[in-house]
Amino acid sequence: LGLDMLNGFTYANEGVWEGGTIYDPKTGKNYSCKITMINQNEIHVRGFVGISLLGRTETWSRIR
Repeated sequence: LGLDMLNGFTYANEGVWEGGTIYDPKTGKNYSCKITMINQNEIHVRGFVGISLLGRTETWSRIR
């Protein structure tokens, strides 16, 4: 549908991108987000409000 779901990330250190936002199409809201690369096929995407402790993490896997 052409939606930009992830925006504004900067590379922080080995395998970690911070400072971006993630869009939730169900609520229409943007949340702070951190992405951590686990391996070549998986990342952890953590969306949160305010501080990282107040959020949720999902594992996204590459489609073959």
